[in-house]
Amino acid sequence: MNFSHATIVGRLVRDPSLKEIKAGTKVCNFTVACDTGFGDNKAPMFLDCKAWNKLAEVIDQHFDKGKPILVSGELQMETWEGKDGGKRSKHVLNVSDFTFVGGKDGDGGGSPSFDMSPKKPATADTGGHADIPF
Repeated sequence: MNFSHATIVGRLVRDPSLKEIKAGTKVCNFTVACDTGFGDNKAPMFLDCKAWNKLAEVIDQHFDKGKPILVSGELQMETWEGKDGGKRSKHVLNVSDFTFVGGKDGDGGGSPSFDMSPKKPATADTGGHADIPF
């Protein structure tokens, strides 16, 4: 199984954009800027992010340009054909969890995260160790 998971801490580049697409599904698009490297090798990195449904609504309601955020989720590659006919692609973070970073003014403190990832199903109690196959 291949899975690409990333956690990024940075600031929103612009206000989030909430849209409703087919059958009432909501998507919030936003871009997070963070630094890579250190010292003289420090450079900015920009990562496009997508949040869905209730998570999308919460991010749209509580964040705007410049606010710090911690996001995590699955990295996905989006591909399309450019106006010149060439193939284009970019990485997008499909957000499954986020955390408020900083206080009311984004200068410290923190708040609880909103984990929207699927929960594991409950398992039945076997009642004893004899039923375990290993």
